[in-house]
Amino acid sequence: MHFVHYVTRRVTVSHHTSANKPWFAKRQQQEAGFQRPEFHVTRAEAGAAALAGRGDTIWLFSQLRSPWGSLPPALDARIEIAGVKGRTGGGREFLAGRRSRWFPLADASVLLENLRTASKSGGTRRLWSDPDLPVGHALQSMRLLSGEHQLLDWQRKLDERPLQFVSYRLKDGTRSAFAHIQNLIAGRAAAIFWDRWCLPRRLAERREIVADAALDAYLLRVLAKSERVWGIQSPLYDAPGSYSSRERKLAHSLGTFRFARL
Repeated sequence: MHFVHYVTRRVTVSHHTSANKPWFAKRQQQEAGFQRPEFHVTRAEAGAAALAGRGDTIWLFSQLRSPWGSLPPALDARIEIAGVKGRTGGGREFLAGRRSRWFPLADASVLLENLRTASKSGGTRRLWSDPDLPVGHALQSMRLLSGEHQLLDWQRKLDERPLQFVSYRLKDGTRSAFAHIQNLIAGRAAAIFWDRWCLPRRLAERREIVADAALDAYLLRVLAKSERVWGIQSPLYDAPGSYSSRERKLAHSLGTFRFARL
């Protein structure tokens, strides 16, 4: 069976680690989570959440929010359930199998408007029945999909799109990076790698410590297979020893680097 659920995503502008860990946080090895998700949790113990089990799939959607606005909803991850266990304090934890994966940032509004979910009566209904409301309203609870072919087709299309890598400095380039991504995603044909979306949430949003070597290797591997690397100019962008400096040098050597026009 295939299920669909919503996760809250936000652009974190502070680079300080928060001492308050959210309910879905979990202690992990520092190098974990770059290649694929490790788990997904829900507070629910009934309904669709109770039906999902080993061998099933959960498709996660989100809508990236920031102090400067929100991006269109997008497919965040695919969880191939390898196991299920209860959580202290209630809820369920779905362990992610080897076929689980993250997705690049791309506007999935049309996809969501066409998806249907199974109802208790055996019929179907539109997943996002009122597009004027945020998609999170429709997916506050996990829901059972009526057919998965549209999602599998969307996954295939994302894999076929050339990847656009956004290189910037977190300290002084986040707002400009967000503005450039708004321009890229407006054309509906972009598949975008931006670390505020594509890195594990424990790093992108909670600012937890991760293994530097694993992060370096992952970022440079993604950059090397990207069709275009967009540099977001800021006073600190090309500072010696920074990630952005390394990203720019590698992209220049590959002939894929361009400064974004803002």
